[in-house]
Amino acid sequence: MKKFFLLLSFFISTSSYAITVTGIVVDELNFPVPDVKVDIVGGGTTVTNNIGEFKLEVNSYPYDIFLTYVNKSVVAVRYDEISRSDVTLKIFTYPEYNSVNLKNFYVNYPEIPQGKEGIIQFVSKSPNSSKYAVAKSGSGKSFLSVRWPIGTKSIDGYIFYLERSSTEYTDFGVTNVTLNSEQYSNEFTIQRNSMKFDPGTASIKVNFEMGKDYERNVSIKAVFPELSQFSELTIPNSGDNYNYIVPASLPYGYKLNVTARIKPYDENTMYESGFIVKPNSVIDFKNGDTPQLIFPADKFNYNSSTMFSYGMDFEPGVYVVTLSCKDRIFHYVTTNTTVKDPLSLSNGILNGKEYTWNVTKLPGFGSVDHFVKEGDRYNLKNSSESRVFFADN
Repeated sequence: MKKFFLLLSFFISTSSYAITVTGIVVDELNFPVPDVKVDIVGGGTTVTNNIGEFKLEVNSYPYDIFLTYVNKSVVAVRYDEISRSDVTLKIFTYPEYNSVNLKNFYVNYPEIPQGKEGIIQFVSKSPNSSKYAVAKSGSGKSFLSVRWPIGTKSIDGYIFYLERSSTEYTDFGVTNVTLNSEQYSNEFTIQRNSMKFDPGTASIKVNFEMGKDYERNVSIKAVFPELSQFSELTIPNSGDNYNYIVPASLPYGYKLNVTARIKPYDENTMYESGFIVKPNSVIDFKNGDTPQLIFPADKFNYNSSTMFSYGMDFEPGVYVVTLSCKDRIFHYVTTNTTVKDPLSLSNGILNGKEYTWNVTKLPGFGSVDHFVKEGDRYNLKNSSESRVFFADN
């Protein structure tokens, strides 16, 4: 009998242990976000600190987690069925400029030869937002602007310089730099003798689905996974008939992040798909590659029993169901292809008569756990059309 009570007390004590969940909340640029309220659905609540970190306890796996800003309830995100104790949670917004470091500076380089142009951009292993510059022939100086999280006063990185004509890439150079938010001015120089890497020339071909009148758009970035997930260099489009010239070879594990978008002229919506490819790839983009909205139909009258359904593909991925009303937005992150009464999941963030909804698929993630562990490395997404529904709240 004594042994029985000892075993029983051991079971009770161990089963009541809470699980400590630690994590960080980031925005679309992977900047940490302070002052975000983090709720374990049916459990505890906390607020992220000044570098976006939080700690909470949960009683068991899986758990749902709900994010919203402390001082403004205009954006909310709910993550469905997480079974991890360490998480990175995206709140799907962009940083406010008054909450980040900003550095403006000039880059000097040899005068660009006639018939060529230079692409100049800051690249770093750390999260940042850098605007690129395109300099024309005869130029020898460009202005750059970089933003990074406010938690650190300086950021290390590189200035990439890529030179091309209308038909080929000819030079590539790199210089190491450190940007400091407390220094009044900075000026950096790329020497011609540092451009020792021959990038060569390749192409990317994007084939669009025909049969309808579409507005078509393609954007291309070079990504460097050997540096970090935050390292990218914008490649402004050069070419015609959706056949673009790109560098054939660059260092740091170079690949291409290609985003293709189509907007039917007779529809108020846009389809988008992202691809990570090597140079000389051919991409076939069809709006069928994006999530298909199945129910409800456009301009549907919603009630609490309405079942939203979408998907219709067999590739793994995490879905972000987005509902908006006026200036308020709610995102529901799940692997399910149906969700019942999604307005009730928004904790009152959404309240109105007319709503818009669409679905974004984040390809390559087999579960929500996978997504909150790895993060949205290349910001790939496949976006559906948008539909309207009506509700009496």
